[in-house]
Amino acid sequence: MISKTLLRFLIYLSFLYSYNGITYNFSNNYITNDYINVDLESHNKTIYYFDFYNPFLPVDVECMNFKLDGSMMYPLANTIPKKIHFGLSDSLSMSQISFIQDHSNRFYDTGVALKTKTVDDRKSIIQVESKSINSLNYNKKFIVSINRKKARSYLDFGYMYTDENIFTLLNNGLNYNRELESFNTKLYFDFKGSEKLKLSNQFNTQIANYNKFSSYGELNFLSKNLWNKLNLTHTFDKVVLNLSYNFKYINTDIDYSNEFFIKSNIHKISSVLLIPYGKHSISFGIDKFNSSKTFFSFLYNFSLEKISLIASLENNEFLKIYDSGNNLIPNINLNKHFIKASKIELNQKISKFQNSMTFGKNEIKNTNKDFSYFYYLLKSKIKYNSFKIDLKYGNYDSQEILINNYLNIGLTFLSDSRKKRFKPFWSISFNHLNINNNFSFSNNELDLISYTNSSISKIQVFDGEIGLIFEDFKISFIKENMLKNYMFYSNDMNSSYDFTPLNNISTYLINVIWIFRD
Repeated sequence: MISKTLLRFLIYLSFLYSYNGITYNFSNNYITNDYINVDLESHNKTIYYFDFYNPFLPVDVECMNFKLDGSMMYPLANTIPKKIHFGLSDSLSMSQISFIQDHSNRFYDTGVALKTKTVDDRKSIIQVESKSINSLNYNKKFIVSINRKKARSYLDFGYMYTDENIFTLLNNGLNYNRELESFNTKLYFDFKGSEKLKLSNQFNTQIANYNKFSSYGELNFLSKNLWNKLNLTHTFDKVVLNLSYNFKYINTDIDYSNEFFIKSNIHKISSVLLIPYGKHSISFGIDKFNSSKTFFSFLYNFSLEKISLIASLENNEFLKIYDSGNNLIPNINLNKHFIKASKIELNQKISKFQNSMTFGKNEIKNTNKDFSYFYYLLKSKIKYNSFKIDLKYGNYDSQEILINNYLNIGLTFLSDSRKKRFKPFWSISFNHLNINNNFSFSNNELDLISYTNSSISKIQVFDGEIGLIFEDFKISFIKENMLKNYMFYSNDMNSSYDFTPLNNISTYLINVIWIFRD
């Protein structure tokens, strides 16, 4: 436990250096509201992200203009940088120290962030992070990001390094170390030629060494990724023309062969014409992919002060790895999926209540099987005095995808007292996931998802946090998954190791965030 003397010292310093930068957020990273998080292990060790609008697919995660590849079905939570709580656009040089600790199993998650500004308006951000448990370091991260903003242009480039080595259980009592060493770069710019002409481009790379288990044993392989997204927008009086180009390329190998065994790419060229008319706007577009086929896209928006209605038709392609082999015949493929997504969305904003309802249909075409399904989504926010409620619900009417329905509820109390130098708060977060009985999770599969009937019908995680927030300092206590232990997941339903609790369950975590300024 942290000594009382140290706590008094930290709180005392928080009065000396005041900066209005810390706002409460249960999550410590940059993940948005459009992801489903599948949390399978304590300390955020094993969290997979799926698209809230189409959970058939994993997602490429984007944060701070970096891209993280989701096609390889690797849990990405540890690769995401910690959230920076000071203002990135502020003119001051600032720094942040954060740590999460659990002394019962010697778990330490430490992060340092530093922002500096030069005389020519260049800003640099450096982040260093480290995680360890039982005196063994399992995750390291280094990030440097430099940006420069002028009246008509913005430039952002950077580098991120991640190295992790995580003990992972398999069925039949076996285990191995899941590993990732990733090198990521970014180069983003936008340019405003005039009031009517705007140009932006984002280029990303990722070179990653993976060590994962597959259907035919432990597999070590290298993956090289390229992304590029180009946008050109021109306004003609009241009509807006947008031209865009999206590109993703993956090339991978394995350790016992020098030849690249799977590679694929996505090209998407889009032309969209937007016509606004009063409270209405309508856009028509044409999408062209690698093949010679073209597809039609559409978006209609009717907007009032407190309500809006959106109807849309979109086309996209995604890449996803599949492991359908066995220990005798390896069979790994990087499949391309074409998605036609149509939806109707109703948004409301009334006083302290925000609500969004979506009805949609996804049509999926791939090399294995074509299918379609309907879905219903609900996102709501209520803020009343010191209380805030966030609700996210998704129901997916299909037996062809892993997730049947998803529910996330967050309840937060943050004192709004202005007379005190600190604000007490508490928060709970409930995450519920229903799994279709056609599927299961398995660490023995390269792509995580096992196409075997499962007795794992649901996954529930119930977290709680209580603490104090000062102007530039936060201290809190976190209890992970308060109702039950995290469970081991396996595709071997006859194994005695199914539903065996992992050995790194946390007791109580101490979370501290501290901001300094020059």
